[in-house]
Amino acid sequence: MRIKKWLLCVLSLVSTVSLCGCSLAVAGAGTDGGGDRLIGAFITADYLDLFPAETRGDIREDFRQEWRLYASIDKSRRKRPEDWKIVFEGTEGLKMLQPVWTDENGEKFTASDCSEGICNLDMKTEISDDKEENSISGTIYFLPGKADEDIAYHANPVYQTEDGKVYAIPGEGFSTSGESDEGEHFSTTLSEETTAADKGKKKTEKGNVTVRYSIMHKPVKITVYQMDESHQILEKTDFNPGQVPEELTAKHGTEYILVETEKEMLSGKKTVSREIYTHDSEEDLSIETFYALDNGIVAKQTTGIKW
Repeated sequence: MRIKKWLLCVLSLVSTVSLCGCSLAVAGAGTDGGGDRLIGAFITADYLDLFPAETRGDIREDFRQEWRLYASIDKSRRKRPEDWKIVFEGTEGLKMLQPVWTDENGEKFTASDCSEGICNLDMKTEISDDKEENSISGTIYFLPGKADEDIAYHANPVYQTEDGKVYAIPGEGFSTSGESDEGEHFSTTLSEETTAADKGKKKTEKGNVTVRYSIMHKPVKITVYQMDESHQILEKTDFNPGQVPEELTAKHGTEYILVETEKEMLSGKKTVSREIYTHDSEEDLSIETFYALDNGIVAKQTTGIKW
């Protein structure tokens, strides 16, 4: 496998790229960006080239104010702000965002807006008298690149202004090619802190964004086994990836469920992975399976088990 990486320093944004245990930290320089809130990342396969040709090679400190990819807010058929969708029209990519909206009572709240293909989403908010810290993280599973074809991903920081406008600026990226071992992983971490005055008191707002990338071979068949306490098969069902029902009913006597995923490597070689799910009467049980999208991303599907 061949790995390439490149970085773009942006203002006071601190970014870290980790490649299989190695890390490179970069701190940009410049203004504080006017206090715009870091709310997530817009992950694209292509570099987000927003710079006019005549300015390339001479990036000025105020570029965030001039060269932005603004998003539109789709409010159609959605009365509640938490149902609004952020759209970067004309640019393909995956959203992993936690925008801040204001409800009809004037109260602000944090929502989520993520694309299919963002897995293991985790959002946290910590608030104190003088500080508010919002964190969002997620995983993107993707198919390995071909020997003669790079696959690239760029984590472009996304900001929200005080009046609700949302925009992205160019971020850092990496590319891979060639057969890769499943589970090889990379990550990008974005972090930014701003200070504003609120009723005469200073308040610090911090945003943390972590995008994890993990290689997965292409799922080609899902088999769900319902097993009894003697480890005998009560029922075996095959599914195409992405076509497992939203809910399955466990047969009487089922002690645990075994999910077997057959995957195909670039070479055509098949591999099999297995996961065991046991039922805890105090919690609902759900199983997770994966399916490949046309863009090389592998999405996760969750299926509830009715006992």
